Amino acid sequence: MPENFTKGRCGAAFKNGKVYLFSHTEVLVIQAYPRVRAWRKTPGGVWRPWRPGLPQGLIRIQEPEFAPDGPAAVCQEAVAGIGERRDFWDHRRVLRQREFAAVAWEFSKPIPVEVRRAVRAFRESQYELLQAFGTVPYAMQLAAGNPALLYALVRNDRFIEAPVSDRLRFVRGWILRRQKVLSARLGFQEGAGGSSTTVLGKIPPQDIRVHRLRWLRQMLREPECRKILHFAPRVNALIIGFMWDLRELVDRKLLNRLVQECDQEKIQELRMLGRDVVRMWGLLGRPWPLRKRVYGLNAFVELHDECWRNVRRRVECEGLQVLLPEEPPPGTPYIRLLNSTGGIIEEGEEMQHCVASYVPSMTSGKVVIALYRVLWPERATLRLGMTGDRWHIAELRGYRNRQVSDETREYVESWLRHAQEPSGVVPDQSGDMGLDPELCPF
Repeated sequence: MPENFTKGRCGAAFKNGKVYLFSHTEVLVIQAYPRVRAWRKTPGGVWRPWRPGLPQGLIRIQEPEFAPDGPAAVCQEAVAGIGERRDFWDHRRVLRQREFAAVAWEFSKPIPVEVRRAVRAFRESQYELLQAFGTVPYAMQLAAGNPALLYALVRNDRFIEAPVSDRLRFVRGWILRRQKVLSARLGFQEGAGGSSTTVLGKIPPQDIRVHRLRWLRQMLREPECRKILHFAPRVNALIIGFMWDLRELVDRKLLNRLVQECDQEKIQELRMLGRDVVRMWGLLGRPWPLRKRVYGLNAFVELHDECWRNVRRRVECEGLQVLLPEEPPPGTPYIRLLNSTGGIIEEGEEMQHCVASYVPSMTSGKVVIALYRVLWPERATLRLGMTGDRWHIAELRGYRNRQVSDETREYVESWLRHAQEPSGVVPDQSGDMGLDPELCPF
């Protein structure tokens, strides 16, 4: 435990083989490998078992390197008072990052390196996977051969109809079964057209999510979709989302051709067009799905443009006027707020996408949306959404919904981050949930 750790301070500590994470709203305790468990306490509450999402960076491959002053050093000049408060808070942020890195390394040292690499390859459910690797024999072997199948087995509470009371006991009881038997138990049907286990084996760990596997499970029940995925050169997040979004809109032959070509940029563009078609079709009040599926790329683009023209005509005929949210992030010469229905329609015509389909939602004021025209580093359209009291980037698209460059995304993220920076007011620390690890009952 760092010597300068005191009550009422947010941060992290490592004590007696456990990680302690303190914030304003909770205390989280995670026991180290191999018997990984966690508990949580909130203000006025009691300690309860918890299944957390592991903080990013808690599992480290290498030991962190620090400057000579060490992770727990305190800058006396910053504490004594300096000209810019931002410098003090930047220094404090660095100290917290160093402190967390040191705690993360202590937590990671007992974990074998191959286990660390296997867990870090996944982007979701790292806590559950770490538990499985620590207590279930042969879990690493299954992860090496079919990571998606291991993931579904570990998260069996989301894939079987009657979840068992002991999730890890279920994993230990089924880990040695044949993969086809195991996939069938988790609801991935085998049948004509291809093997579900073959499809699962193609998914890279970084693209595995619960919702994607559930989408995939439903698609594998259709022989045509199973055949397309079985013979696809790759099955990643984009392919799964593309087929899920467009399976009722696009003909199977066209789907198969696009998946076989595996042009990632084209697939992403068509997926966004398909999503626009579905949303605009609902705004127009037409029955779904279509009577006849789309058989060609040109027909697909024509359908999108037709829907866009109908939505624009409806907006203009009904005279809908958007209601702007309170205090949207201020624009710049290169990022301009679209504050009128006419401006939004003009943006959609210029960029050839359906940004005007958001107008009906913005007229009621129930959906908090802010739309912007981005002029630099490239031409793009930005949609902001709100989570809690913070704005976030919901969509950032170029001409005809194409992806923007990394430079454009970094510029917009930097603008949004600075637009929401506090005005220099020191935050109130009275609500801290910081505790001394010596007082925790573990």
